[in-house]
Amino acid sequence: MRKRTIAFGLAVSLFIAICGGVITPVWGQDGTGDGTGGGKNEPLSLVSSVPADGTAGINTDALIKLTFSKNVVYMTVRENNKKCFSLWSNNQQIPIEVIMADDQIEFEKRNDVILKPLQTLKAATSYRVEVAPRLESKSGAVLGHKVTVSFTTAGVIKESEQPVKEKPAADTGKVVKEPESPAVVEDKTISKNIKEAQPAVEQKVAEKNDEKIVKEPTAAVKEKAQETEKKDWKTVLVIGGVIIALVTAGWIYRKSAGK
Repeated sequence: MRKRTIAFGLAVSLFIAICGGVITPVWGQDGTGDGTGGGKNEPLSLVSSVPADGTAGINTDALIKLTFSKNVVYMTVRENNKKCFSLWSNNQQIPIEVIMADDQIEFEKRNDVILKPLQTLKAATSYRVEVAPRLESKSGAVLGHKVTVSFTTAGVIKESEQPVKEKPAADTGKVVKEPESPAVVEDKTISKNIKEAQPAVEQKVAEKNDEKIVKEPTAAVKEKAQETEKKDWKTVLVIGGVIIALVTAGWIYRKSAGK
């Protein structure tokens, strides 16, 4: 009886040991699970991105999706993590909206972050997404280094969006703008000369007009002068006639007296 009791106890202990060995790996030995498929000791990293790093031909209105290895949308880290994402074109920052799901409602999206540009991206232009090293998971694991995802949009740059061509000077190395065409320069020179010469021309015309007025009397003045000249001749003739008449009368008188 005693041997049966001991054997039964050993069997129960063995069963418990076996069950414990099976169950322990499933639930975790240290209880550090954070709902992301890993514990606190596992690092946080970027698993994938859409578009993928180096992709070309992306639509100018496309959204950017980043998927991480752990929960980065949990309420205790959400606000900090929203400030960890930025979009750049060379040195110009593009405004974006950072979209995170509620992991209490959409648990399957706990590792995803969506970036929505707040302006239409330019065609045939390179962009890069930057993720700050301080990005943190629900378990407290941080990214630890900056992550960059680059892509290029589809299309062709419009002429209005192309930069002004600049040309380095041969002797000084300074950057100068392309010179204007000879036709444009000639038109500008002619216009400038006309504007500068116009006051002098107007002054000469005015002087000639004044001179003409002085040298060339009006028709009324000429007519008056002619009338005055005629009156003077009439006066001379009248006076001459009177003198002749007086002389003739005196000569006749003397002749008569002598007789």
